[in-house]
Amino acid sequence: MVVTDGAGIPLGTLVASAQQAEVHLARATLSRVRVPRGRGRPRTRPRSLVADKGYDSEALRLELRGRGIHPCIPRRRGHRPRPGPKPNLAGYRQRWIVERTFAWLGNFRRLVTRWERSAQVYLAFVLVACLVISLRTISGWLLGHPCSHGQESPGGAAESLRLAGNSPRRCGGKCARLL
Repeated sequence: MVVTDGAGIPLGTLVASAQQAEVHLARATLSRVRVPRGRGRPRTRPRSLVADKGYDSEALRLELRGRGIHPCIPRRRGHRPRPGPKPNLAGYRQRWIVERTFAWLGNFRRLVTRWERSAQVYLAFVLVACLVISLRTISGWLLGHPCSHGQESPGGAAESLRLAGNSPRRCGGKCARLL
């Protein structure tokens, strides 16, 4: 599991066995996120959480709301309609940023199929891939590349700690060689 910011930079990862449901791993993955600020404690709570239908759980929604996080999780197909206001899924349109990060991780062939017996070795490869993705994105910001998504510096991404971003891709895919 991967938690990303608004630009698709991986902020936290968790490697677990394939038998566990993702909804049970969401808390542990969110607890790994620590974004440093200029002063004070690092930021550990995003403003909103955009996730797919695999995370559809009322208990997870209640826990996220209790922590002050706005959950943007669509309901599964066969759920019973509940009384009250409908959930606001406007942020779900930004889910493509998380999917793009998964595609970036898929470019590292070693991560596509897990061959390692030890989860620690596989986690090391995931962390190296996340580091490479982060360095590529930050180098684009520092060089003023059009793919910087309208943010001035890497510090701007730290302030918008979300699972989906809010800016469209400007380069139209012309800079795929840098990513």
